Amino acid sequence: MGIMKASFLAVLLAMVAIVTSHGPTEKQLQEAVALATVELNRPSSAAARVCSLGWSKYGSVCFRAFTGSVDYAGAKAACRTKGGRLAMPKDRNTNDFLVRLKNGNSRSVPAWIGLNDISHEGRFVWEDGHVLWPRQFADWAPGEPNNMPVGHGDCVKIEKANILSAYANRWRDYICSGHLGFICEKAPTRPGPAAGRAAPSGCQHQLAAVHRSTAMTVKLSNHAAILEKVAKSLMTSAGGPSLDVLSRINSRYITSVCHGTMVAACPKTATPEFRSADGRCNNQRHPLWGSTEQCLKRLLPPQYDDGLMSPRTTGRNLTPLPKVRRVSLVMHEDLRKSSPVNTHMVMQFGQFLDHDFTLTPSFQEEGLDCTCDSTDERCFNIHVPSDDPDFSGRPCLGFSRSRSCPNEGCRMGRRQQLNQITAFVDASNVYGSSEDEMSSLRSRSETRARGLLKSRPNPADANKKELLPGAMTEDFECDEFTGSETCSQAGDVRVNEQPGLTSMHTVFLREHNRIARGLCRLNPRWDDDRVFYETRKIIGALMQKITYGEFLPRVIGPAAMAANQLRLLSNGFYRGYSASVNPTIFNVFATAAFRFGHSLVQNSFNRFAADFTQGSTCPFELAFAFFNPSHIFDNAQGGPDSILRGLTAQPHQDFDRFMVSGLTKRLFAVPAGSDRGLDLAALNIQRGRDHGLPGYNAWRARCGLRRAAKIGDLAREIPDATTRQKLGSLYSHVDDIDVFVGGLAEESVSGGVVGPTFACLIGMQFQNLRKGDRFWFENPGQFSSAQLAEIRKASLARILCDNTDGTTQMQPDVFRQHTQPGNERVACSSLPQMDLTKWRQW
Repeated sequence: MGIMKASFLAVLLAMVAIVTSHGPTEKQLQEAVALATVELNRPSSAAARVCSLGWSKYGSVCFRAFTGSVDYAGAKAACRTKGGRLAMPKDRNTNDFLVRLKNGNSRSVPAWIGLNDISHEGRFVWEDGHVLWPRQFADWAPGEPNNMPVGHGDCVKIEKANILSAYANRWRDYICSGHLGFICEKAPTRPGPAAGRAAPSGCQHQLAAVHRSTAMTVKLSNHAAILEKVAKSLMTSAGGPSLDVLSRINSRYITSVCHGTMVAACPKTATPEFRSADGRCNNQRHPLWGSTEQCLKRLLPPQYDDGLMSPRTTGRNLTPLPKVRRVSLVMHEDLRKSSPVNTHMVMQFGQFLDHDFTLTPSFQEEGLDCTCDSTDERCFNIHVPSDDPDFSGRPCLGFSRSRSCPNEGCRMGRRQQLNQITAFVDASNVYGSSEDEMSSLRSRSETRARGLLKSRPNPADANKKELLPGAMTEDFECDEFTGSETCSQAGDVRVNEQPGLTSMHTVFLREHNRIARGLCRLNPRWDDDRVFYETRKIIGALMQKITYGEFLPRVIGPAAMAANQLRLLSNGFYRGYSASVNPTIFNVFATAAFRFGHSLVQNSFNRFAADFTQGSTCPFELAFAFFNPSHIFDNAQGGPDSILRGLTAQPHQDFDRFMVSGLTKRLFAVPAGSDRGLDLAALNIQRGRDHGLPGYNAWRARCGLRRAAKIGDLAREIPDATTRQKLGSLYSHVDDIDVFVGGLAEESVSGGVVGPTFACLIGMQFQNLRKGDRFWFENPGQFSSAQLAEIRKASLARILCDNTDGTTQMQPDVFRQHTQPGNERVACSSLPQMDLTKWRQW
């Protein structure tokens, strides 16, 4: 009774303290914001601002010339993805520098710069909005500008140097639909503590490539940094307020920090209405829900060491958590056992799908080098034990923290992280997550071939099906690859990560163009935009149908499908859409639960000929395939088509705590296959701690499982005694187990791949993605009853049949092995196919 009274008194006193706690004055807030802003922008004493690798500094600006052939919209989009804009040489010296820069490249071509009269014929305006007045500097060729016919939106290009040409090194206006190279400019970056050292290269450069930041995420992250600095300075001051008090403050000095990142009211909808590229206004009451560059959502409050932002490194009773590389060595060994039921396509479609709705940018920009002696708070390096069998001689693996995100309403609070792409299952991995990205991928035409995505013919055999377009922007280039082949561009920057993923992107590009050609024939009056957007809508519907109808049931099993109301309808329309459901991605889903597929990856990928004989093709090793486009262009081995067939024929690794060495020892290694790589298991665990994810036990409780008091209490979900013994040897308390580690250790649910905790977390996320999507393909108003019936016929098997060369047979369910009863391979012609005539508009 005395204990109960004492506990009640403590709670009462805590409540009184919260109610009576005095927050900072408006003047204190104003001063704190000002000081934090100055601190964030304080020039580095170590070195002046520098240009990124490959960029050249002139004056106070960095420039780079690109030779990729793009139209003006593509050039603008490309520069924006690099954090810059099209170059604006406003004086003769800068102009001459750009001419020299461009012509120093042996592949130099005429290049776009940031000047056009698109908004007003004959009135040329710079990218920054300033009008070019007639008397201002312009190195125009004779008779320029505006020699193009009236009524055209004209852009300006610098011509290729040629002493025989009257236009050499001069400016000309040019109809903006042309395809040229381009020149970008951006501000120099400030190096971190490693100033003066070379920018990160090798495996660290590859890792940075898959956590690329947009200009907006950098801006949001800077805003979050200011709010964190304000909160920390106020909390640590004498008698400072608690974080809970600070989080309730609504002051104009605080909200002004996020100025320029708020969304305007949703525009009036068009008829027909299509999804926005960035996901905004899907929910018209909450325009930002599910859109790009939003904070990941929390299912449980984060646990940071300092309560605010420091990574989780201590567990219960303040005991240190085990080092993540040690956890990886003990828990995630390379012990292999293949699934008796499922195919490697479960893993590969899972990765492709993941890149449709999660991309968490990190601080690893060029110039930030997380060396092992770094004290930069943006670094959270992975300690390598002195007796490490794989990374001996490397005291650490460099690790950059995820970029932070301002709390909702621009309030102070515990650190959140960003999702840079749309949350919806909307095929943004095919089309991009911004209008600029989508525009750069489109092949605009008003001829017979309307509504297509850009592609390139197979360079060795024009009779084979098309391939993804070559890298048009720096972000998609494979910098460490030294072969003659070039990497590809798609709607997601990770497209070149490994050939299986590139192959999935290829087949969905082909499916888009196949459908677009069909709609063109059926609707000759539709213009390029109408064909493109109608096709994009169908592809998005196919992604949803395959995800919920074929993939998810395999992954989380029938019980979780039913519990989360995820089963697709066999007829009629879905009535479950709710404007009150927020589809934004959960932090634990992106950072742990949906990384379950890392356990399924094989160390080598099988390839199969069109008749599914393997003898004529050779597997490729994963460790030698990262950012290596040569396998896509290897026609002798079947290119992407043989890889796709291999994914449907090869089993995946069984779901368990084990991971192959291609991921845990040689991830992104340079040279490929060497010991100069990274450990994906360690990266995943460290990322969870970086994000402050609570331990595995807390997630068990959140999902309705019994909270364990000791390791032995996990026996029902983790029946393997050796696994429990290893967990006990690593973690001081059951509450300390990292959620990624605990989730992989669970036994699979009945009829599924993952264990009960991950099945619960994945199921909740996909329920929100369905219920909170106004454009969900089964919703009334999206498709007619007849069109919806055709989409319900679609399958990934049929898409593979239609979009690979020579494939004549396939099992109906490509996520299950063809040896499973009732899933034997059949003729492709016997698989149901959509009838596009249901989209004919009379």
